[in-house]
Amino acid sequence: MKYNGLIRILDKELQIYEQLYELTIKKVEIIKKGKIEALNEFMKKEQKLVTNMQMMENERHKELKRLYPAETELVTISRCIRDAEGKEKAILQNVYERLSQILQRTKQQNELNQQLLVNSLQFVNFSLQLFHPRPDTMTYQPKTGKQENYDTPSLFNSEA
Repeated sequence: MKYNGLIRILDKELQIYEQLYELTIKKVEIIKKGKIEALNEFMKKEQKLVTNMQMMENERHKELKRLYPAETELVTISRCIRDAEGKEKAILQNVYERLSQILQRTKQQNELNQQLLVNSLQFVNFSLQLFHPRPDTMTYQPKTGKQENYDTPSLFNSEA
C-alpha cells in the first residue's frame, strides 16, 4: 500500500489535534475563573503539543516528497486522495474529513477563548480605573483653558 506511511502520520496528527482541542475546551472554565497559574500550565501543555505537531508536519512533508519526488511544490492531501485507489482512498478521505472537522472546531473554540480573554482584560482595566480614578474627574473645578498633564502610573501592563 503506497500511502500507509502518510496515513500513519495523518493519524498521529489527528490525535495531537484532538488533544489540543480538549485543552481549548478545558481552558474556558480556567479563563472564566481567572486562574492565571492554571492557564499558564495549559499553555505549556499546548506548546508541547504544537512542538509535536511541527515534528509530524515535517514527517508529512518528507513522506509527500518521497511519494511525489518529481513535484516541486508540496502535494496536498486532496491530491493524494485523488491519486489513491480503493481502501487507501477511503481511509485518506476519512482522515482528511476528521482533520478538517477538528481544525474547524479548534479554531472556533480558540476564537471564543480569545474573546473571553479580551473581556477579562477589559474588566480588569475597568476595575483598576475604579480604584485609581483620573485626577481631573475627582473635582468640579471650572475649566481654565489650560491642560494639566496628569500621568498616573498604570498597574496593568497591556504589552504582555
